[in-house]
Amino acid sequence: MIRDATFEPAPAPTLDERTRILYTLLFAGSDTVAITMTGGLQYLTQHPELARELSDGARLDPFVEECVRLFNPIVAFGRRATIETEIGGQLVGPNEQIAIYFASANRDPAVFGHPDLELDRTTNRHIGFGAGVHRCLGSHLARRTMRIGFERLLARVEHFRLAGDPVVVTHQRRHFLTMPIGFDVVEAAGDASSAGRTGA
Repeated sequence: MIRDATFEPAPAPTLDERTRILYTLLFAGSDTVAITMTGGLQYLTQHPELARELSDGARLDPFVEECVRLFNPIVAFGRRATIETEIGGQLVGPNEQIAIYFASANRDPAVFGHPDLELDRTTNRHIGFGAGVHRCLGSHLARRTMRIGFERLLARVEHFRLAGDPVVVTHQRRHFLTMPIGFDVVEAAGDASSAGRTGA
């Protein structure tokens, strides 16, 4: 039996709430995806054999997942305890502020065995996209964006190499201010003009 139900309308969002929603829709994921990909690109300059292995696209999905785990720019978030609790043997009182270090959790040897990038992981329980009610709503779009980005990049350029020292700033988030990269352009079919070209 279907019964009639009465629902109270939700209060209209305030101007501040509308502004925050609009900001999230416009900008969420743009810098985090770019920084994660930059970390992955830096890794490829240090492991050129992996760049060659990934060029056919078959193993890009686990590579993207490992990039999210290892190179995600979210280092830590602050939270405030609402009740008294104990974390790792440390008593935390109500209203005390704690820091949740995502970067450390994503390298926890009790979960991952070793922190190195590994394409053959059978499980990858990282929290690069957060967890619970705070999980990133755009996680699937971020994965797809990074896969397409690496796929297009590896099809066009090869022989990645650092062309200078990266400049990185880390606090609650990690930012690449500069990442000088050198590379060779892959010759496209029917495009002899691209042969031997280099870029940075």
